[in-house]
Amino acid sequence: MTGKSASTDADLRIPRRATALTDDGHPETRPLAEWREIDAYVLLGDPGAGKSESLRAESEASDGVYLSARDFIALGIELADAGRTLFIDGLDEMRAGSSDGRVPLDAIRARLKALGRPRFRLSCREHDWRAQTDLAALCQVARGGVVQELHLEPLSRDEQRQVLEARLAEVPDAQAFLQRADERGIANLFGNPLLLDLTIRATKGDGPGSRHAIYDLACRELATEHSLAHQDAKPLEPGDVDRLLDDAGLLCAVLLLSGKSSLTRAQEATASSIAWHTLPAELCMHDAGAALASKVFATTAGESAPRHRSIAEYLAGQAIAKRLQQDSLPLGRVLALMQGGDGGIVEPLRGLLGWLAVHDVRDRQRLTQLDPLGVVLNGDVAAFSITDKHVLLEALRDEAKRNQWFRNRQWVSYPFAPLASPDMADALAKVLTDHSADASHQALVDCVLDALNHGAPMLQLRVPLEAWVEDPAAWFDNRIHALRAWKHCTGFDAGKAREWLDRLHQGRLQDIDARLAGQLLFDLYPNYVGPDEVLRYWPKPGDIGANTMIPLFWRHGLIERSRPQDFAVLADVWLQLR
Repeated sequence: MTGKSASTDADLRIPRRATALTDDGHPETRPLAEWREIDAYVLLGDPGAGKSESLRAESEASDGVYLSARDFIALGIELADAGRTLFIDGLDEMRAGSSDGRVPLDAIRARLKALGRPRFRLSCREHDWRAQTDLAALCQVARGGVVQELHLEPLSRDEQRQVLEARLAEVPDAQAFLQRADERGIANLFGNPLLLDLTIRATKGDGPGSRHAIYDLACRELATEHSLAHQDAKPLEPGDVDRLLDDAGLLCAVLLLSGKSSLTRAQEATASSIAWHTLPAELCMHDAGAALASKVFATTAGESAPRHRSIAEYLAGQAIAKRLQQDSLPLGRVLALMQGGDGGIVEPLRGLLGWLAVHDVRDRQRLTQLDPLGVVLNGDVAAFSITDKHVLLEALRDEAKRNQWFRNRQWVSYPFAPLASPDMADALAKVLTDHSADASHQALVDCVLDALNHGAPMLQLRVPLEAWVEDPAAWFDNRIHALRAWKHCTGFDAGKAREWLDRLHQGRLQDIDARLAGQLLFDLYPNYVGPDEVLRYWPKPGDIGANTMIPLFWRHGLIERSRPQDFAVLADVWLQLR
């Protein structure tokens, strides 16, 4: 979709961070500016993560050329811009308007080749990036044959606070706002700048509810006319906002299901647009023109597109669900438009499915079983009943059995949070008490641990979580995630953490590349493991692989966490240990 919403960090220009996998498979996170030496990269992130604003800021900082993928394909660049780094934004938006996702990428590749393989940066929605085939295709036209995948990191808590404090008129108390988000279990949503911005505007700083509530309030905000002159000319009547949003949802549904990106007033449609006058009367809209004129849509040169794809998916799901529940539209007909030849939901429509599962209570369980991961990542599990959550958990189990790597490259974890509600404690405990080394079970545990990392703290799961931290047969990342979930659920027990650290150091508890010990030291130093003893935990020869970087604690954490008075002690101990 075209029509980007403004990122919350646009005015502040908070330097964003991005993560890439190093050659040894470990993630490395740096400020985005520190990736400038790379000739070519693809910046990946969720809808509203701030990809466009990040590319725009980097383009300005490095004297590059920023342009949309659409403009790059259709218009190319000016002669005066030859030789400058190209910042090409929105591959996913071009794909949303193409029946074959390879076509827009091939058009970009052809342009890059014709320009002599310049340095470039490309942005794409995480779900729409076809990692292996897309990367290989781009490498063919990249200088040096290498393209790096960068994953845009969510806003940190401190960065969220900076955004809130910069908007004092809307959020008088940033800390209270975040505290209310913590209490309602959705604070992790605010790593996404769009969701943070929508929440601030929709709740007027009073604090957020669920993700569903955020989108509901935000859409109502976009549908409400605030101009006094317009209000005088056409006062809002009861039900007007609901009718406008229903019309907007139908228009969004038509665009999403047809693979088009905009509605045009022109007599003839283009490959990516639908001619306004060809919309069928059977849609039975109340006032489609008013919907199109609202802030839900952005209109440029006669072409109107939803302001943001995730808004379109939310409203389309709502409009379709309404007609499903009225029995005026068969579910099978909708699914026929959403499923591929293998019966799975086609990639560009997974967001729509996620919100459809939220709005369509009657068919929710069937929809969940079609694409449980898509439902989790794109919808709001907080809206689900306890029975729905049990169905979701079993659907995730089935998905893991079909493909143990079903979460490959889907790094976002906070949407799993509502699955860890108090009424799910027994079901989650049952998963954790099974220590099967089978890869499909380990993949399911990965989902459960993400839920426990972000959901309601469950002290009763302390023992099974500790068992996963210590399990030498578990996926090592699951042991790391279990440690984080344990801290979240128990409030951090320094005594137990110190016991683990000692066992790791003595070799009585298995570690890989000293990563578990490094995680523990971040929490223990300097208050529980002081500067007089921390260096005794320096990794021993053989603890870290020859081609592996030492843990982040030893690279940066020790210095950053040390107080001024600690450095003299550290120096004395270092000399004694030499």
